[in-house]
Amino acid sequence: MLTLEDIQREILALPPSLPPPGEAGGGENARMPDSPLQIISKQGRLILRMTAAIEALEARTQDLADEARRQRQQAEDAAEALRLSQQRGRQMALEAIHLMDALDWVSEAIAARGDEKLARSVVSAQRDCLRRLAAVGVSEIPAAQGTAMDGRLHEGLDSVPGEGGDAEVPQYHILSLMRRGYQSGPDVLRRAGVVTAA
Repeated sequence: MLTLEDIQREILALPPSLPPPGEAGGGENARMPDSPLQIISKQGRLILRMTAAIEALEARTQDLADEARRQRQQAEDAAEALRLSQQRGRQMALEAIHLMDALDWVSEAIAARGDEKLARSVVSAQRDCLRRLAAVGVSEIPAAQGTAMDGRLHEGLDSVPGEGGDAEVPQYHILSLMRRGYQSGPDVLRRAGVVTAA
């Protein structure tokens, strides 16, 4: 393939102008200058080679542009597939949270009846569900009694005077958990519902 450097060398090899008519070389060993037809022939060949080189460069540029468009489309398709996958994952996690809520309700109902054996079975099922959620990246938001409420992770459902046990609980600190909260990495799926000290 003809390169730009090859074309430049051929252009520099051409005489700057045609010799005046009837002018001869400078002695017996002097090279005979090219005739006008030879110069035009060289220029014509050079123009054809330059045209071919330009067409090859244009074709290569078009190929690269097409490849860039294909790669950009593939990246957009992959990003859309990832977004849809994350959206489906979030929806599945939210559905699992509803199941955990149902287990919490069942656990409370069984505890109120006083059936210890059944209560242990439900607690075991809750732990198993939490392990399975953790395996797919969903974890329970910590809401321990006495810790400060974090508005990003906790939702204050009620507030009462902070007299818990031996020590008074500071204002805006958690007294009890009313509803579990869950997160997937930094993404909060649902804030934990808590009662805070007033």
